[in-house]
Amino acid sequence: MPARTSADRWVDRFLVSSGRWSTPFVAVALAACLGIAYTIMYALGGTGAFGPTIFALVVMVAAVRLGYQGAVMVSIAAGILMGPLMPLDVSTGTPQQPSVWISRLVTFLIVGVATTALVERVRVGQTRELVIAQRERDLAVGKAAVVATVAHEFRSPLTVIHGVARLLEQEHAIPEEFGPLFGGLMDATGRLIDLVTTMGAVMDADGAAIFLRTEQLVTREVLRAVVARVAVRDAHGRVQITVAPDAEFVHTDRELLEQAVRHVVENALKFSPPDQPVEVLVSREGGHLVFAVSDRGPGIDPNLLSADPFRQGDQSITREQDGLGLGMFASGRLAEMLGGSVAFDPRRGGGSEVTIRVASPVTTATPTP
Repeated sequence: MPARTSADRWVDRFLVSSGRWSTPFVAVALAACLGIAYTIMYALGGTGAFGPTIFALVVMVAAVRLGYQGAVMVSIAAGILMGPLMPLDVSTGTPQQPSVWISRLVTFLIVGVATTALVERVRVGQTRELVIAQRERDLAVGKAAVVATVAHEFRSPLTVIHGVARLLEQEHAIPEEFGPLFGGLMDATGRLIDLVTTMGAVMDADGAAIFLRTEQLVTREVLRAVVARVAVRDAHGRVQITVAPDAEFVHTDRELLEQAVRHVVENALKFSPPDQPVEVLVSREGGHLVFAVSDRGPGIDPNLLSADPFRQGDQSITREQDGLGLGMFASGRLAEMLGGSVAFDPRRGGGSEVTIRVASPVTTATPTP
């Protein structure tokens, strides 16, 4: 679709605003403008002292609002007012030559018809663009709904598989010789759960396809699980965790919270210098638990926080960092599903601070195992 110019946008705004005017009102306004134009020209001394510009403008307005019929009628009226009814010189009463005012009348008709044709073309193009945009939007919404629904359908059985595998591990029901295979199964299942949950969060506009499984959790255990998942990027143990006394427990969906925090921590580890720590400070603000993740990296490109979830800072095929570019966008969506939000701020001394807020009632009860 070709880029729209400022002139196109100006015409669009004019068409929208003029479309609110009723036809009788426009007719009266145009008649008044013709009368005012005639009075001004007569007061200035006639056609010899003042050109036909003001009448041409009235004709163009009529073309925009009233179409071909209105443009022709106003052109004829303007031609008569500026022709036989307007002397060449008012002071002497010198009449105009018929050839002069007839040619001017023809000019008004050409201006009116040409303007109407141009406006009609713009209207047709505008209508076509609106239809195409609506179809693209409906298609995108349909695709997103399918992806979100499929993600939910995948998440449920994967969660069951992962839960059963974890129970087998806790009960030591796996023979030692199958330990490495079982570990690979656990890791692959966890990654699939992460992927389908992330895709569901990204593609589902209102979170309807994500069902929360809230439970009472120990905040430090959630963070330890996050650290274990990002260990491949944290060989030197750079993640430093601090939990305030009133934030020891959280009541929320464990998987969604782990993913929201993990995406942010993973991003901080990915872009921070290898000798710099990543700090995670958990505190409470009323009915919300706040996870503040600070790093000393280059900061976050504001373009990555746009509505495009698949946008990455480095778009080249030779980029150094892997991934689909979903992480930071998904964290925001997951936080919204947990009744909170994500905020991005520059950090003093360089780097950035990402604050994840999730809804969690105040409690001191010990979670059940």
